[in-house]
Amino acid sequence: MLFRSPAERKTEIDMEEAFKARSSYLLGALLNLLSNTLKQLPKIKKENLPRMADFAVLGMAVEKALKLKEGSFINAYLKGQLEMRLKSLDDNPFLHCLTDHIKKNKVFSGTYQQLYLTLNTTYKTHKSDGWPNSAKKVACLIKRHQSALFDLGINIKPDPERKEDGFHVRISKKI
Repeated sequence: MLFRSPAERKTEIDMEEAFKARSSYLLGALLNLLSNTLKQLPKIKKENLPRMADFAVLGMAVEKALKLKEGSFINAYLKGQLEMRLKSLDDNPFLHCLTDHIKKNKVFSGTYQQLYLTLNTTYKTHKSDGWPNSAKKVACLIKRHQSALFDLGINIKPDPERKEDGFHVRISKKI
């Protein structure tokens, strides 16, 4: 929150009146920005777009309309996405143990059940509320966080076909 000295502080009524006095100017500025953004949309390169591609394209058009440094929007957007993905790994004890296991052992190749049992045995003390209770939940958890694990340098390659002993997965550290 922005610090205001006692002399700068205003009541809600005073702030509302100031807003009303400037509201037509603010609306005009927003409409000008919208108009300039729409003019920039056709000029945006649509290569290598991130998730939520339409939002990213609109953000890049706003960047051009405001004459901001090229790439500032997409860099901030991608940084925010990466931070969220990495935070999702930190918040999950099983994924934290998985990343530790792969960093130490470089590779895991086997069924989700074998992975579940391996991590259950190796990291007994880390188990908590976020720990999955079945191989199926392990598979779902890994699939849901595959892009975040990739960001950390871990490749996930699930075998799409079920074998006699279950679904297989290869998890390895990127070289």
